[in-house]
Amino acid sequence: MTGMFRAWGTSVPRSTSGYLSALLWIIAAVVVVWPVVALVIGTLWDSAVGMDPNWGFGAFQRAVNSPRFFPALLTTALFCILVVPSSVFLALILATLSQFSNARLRWLISPTLIISYTIPPLFYSVGYALVGTGRAGAGNDLLSYLAGTSFTPLNLTSFAGLIFVSILRATAYVYILLVGPLSTVGQSQDEAARIAGGGSWVRLTMLVSTLKPSIAAATVLVTIGTVQVFDAVYILGSNVNIYTLSTLTYGLLQQQQADFPAATAIGTMLLALVAVLILLQNFATRSGRFTTVAVKPEARLRLSLGPWRPVFEIFIVLYFVFSLLVPVCSLLVTSVIPFPGVYNSFTFANYTRIWSDTTILHAAMTTFILANSGAVAAVVFAMMMIRLRARQARESGRVLVDVIMLAPKVMHGIVTALAFIWAVTIFSATRGLYGTGFLMFLALTVSVVPVSYLLISSAYAQVDSSLEHAARISGSHPLHAQLRIQVPLLAPTLANAWFLSAVFIAGSLDIPLVLGSVNLRVIATTVFELYSLSGDYGAAAALLVSMLIVFAITALLVRGFVLLIRADLRPWRSARTRPALAQGGVTA
Repeated sequence: MTGMFRAWGTSVPRSTSGYLSALLWIIAAVVVVWPVVALVIGTLWDSAVGMDPNWGFGAFQRAVNSPRFFPALLTTALFCILVVPSSVFLALILATLSQFSNARLRWLISPTLIISYTIPPLFYSVGYALVGTGRAGAGNDLLSYLAGTSFTPLNLTSFAGLIFVSILRATAYVYILLVGPLSTVGQSQDEAARIAGGGSWVRLTMLVSTLKPSIAAATVLVTIGTVQVFDAVYILGSNVNIYTLSTLTYGLLQQQQADFPAATAIGTMLLALVAVLILLQNFATRSGRFTTVAVKPEARLRLSLGPWRPVFEIFIVLYFVFSLLVPVCSLLVTSVIPFPGVYNSFTFANYTRIWSDTTILHAAMTTFILANSGAVAAVVFAMMMIRLRARQARESGRVLVDVIMLAPKVMHGIVTALAFIWAVTIFSATRGLYGTGFLMFLALTVSVVPVSYLLISSAYAQVDSSLEHAARISGSHPLHAQLRIQVPLLAPTLANAWFLSAVFIAGSLDIPLVLGSVNLRVIATTVFELYSLSGDYGAAAALLVSMLIVFAITALLVRGFVLLIRADLRPWRSARTRPALAQGGVTA
């Protein structure tokens, strides 16, 4: 054990803090590292889960020889080719308008994209599926009414509809990744390009070159996310025989004799593809020299849109309508009509029906427990691992923590579920965990750990370590110093991390589909069954709207909790009375 700690640049446990560090390393190895290793082992296991192994590469052969493998591979490649460049381009435009332009509606951009990203993919997919499906859908009904004829042009359950919805979703993700780096670009850079005689193309090239590391990283991350998209492809594409590698993986688990090794083989291929993409991103960012530009707020770039300002403002409104208003209104309308296409009366019968169903109530309670406990566990684990990272003596130790905490980000839900299935079924002593709520809890918690880790680590870096040192010199216990100093300062970030983690867990569909059962249901799988299997669109929409209302109320409660703890953040307080730390970014 001592040799292991020294090899990675960590301190050998000699005190309570040291033993806690050792315990954290063990927990990280068990819940993050071991499932990944077990996934690779499961690929070579080549026999049913829980059975004796039949070592070999037969799983790869069956996966590749599947009649849907190469069509799914080509569809995944085409999917990425169409979605990734479009989403990066749109995100750059929106981020530029938000940060630099004189568009009067630029304030609408950030809230729209942040809310769009926060809404789980399941909500987005079902919402758009209800807009237009062939001759049906609320959107088609509205267009037919306005045109006075049977005009039904919208069909979101198609490859074109899938691309459209995926671009909107991916754009929000890329925007969040790019808006921070883009805000550091200063006026002086643009002025230097003008003085040098550069035209609009030269100035645009200068801007893109400055952001090359951020654009490369965002492109790789959105490509990884696009390859792993499950909810939208399964809901919008499965009925028209559109399959990608992620949905093919799930399909191998749903056939009459589930082929776990073959599904795991495809998951391993996806992980290998992700590793290649990360290497390409590192090569792209290291092939040149880049400098972080720091400018004063008053020196930020300002872009005058001139006569094009109304055009861009219309673009902002259209993006708000299609990315947020359309899917939400579709769910709202469908939830209050008695039957699809019948608009002569509105009723809350769908809401009464779902909340009088004991099965749905049980699923709601399970979702509530998993979302809250999983989010708390993810935030606590991320916070403790961040502190562990700060105590590492060598860079190798810090890199190891980052790799462990961010590894789940590159695994989509189906692969994560498979990894945990193999992790508990390889050894007979832990096979009893298969099919339990605890295994689902572990998988869902690990899946959101990167979100909490990224949010908290950026804020933690802004807290001066001398505050904790001063408290400890004064005789405070390290835990007491952390609770009295760091936690209040980080309260906004911790609350936001908990909220986002809880929302992502509550809206997760892929992991519960694989790890759930008849006696282990959550809201996401219940919505999926109501929409895809029962065709009860009104009940599915009412259930999703109910969850959106819960999310909105929770967001308000989280905001109130933060203001209760941090009086300096209350909007009615003068900015001059706020501590400098509160204005620095910890509160973001």
